[in-house]
Amino acid sequence: MAIAAGADVKLVQRMLGHRDATETLNTYGHLWPDKLNEVTEAMETARAKALEKSSRFPHH
Repeated sequence: MAIAAGADVKLVQRMLGHRDATETLNTYGHLWPDKLNEVTEAMETARAKALEKSSRFPHH
């Protein structure tokens, strides 16, 4: 339920008393949603903004 509510691996680790995050990920990693598309889009947007900003302020 914590993962579905948005808890990250470190929070779940603490909640369950796991010694390290590896134990948590090995046991529950499949429950975290795949965010590849979301992350890729966010990175592309950030890159485009950075390129736009650098083109407005050319280096001398």
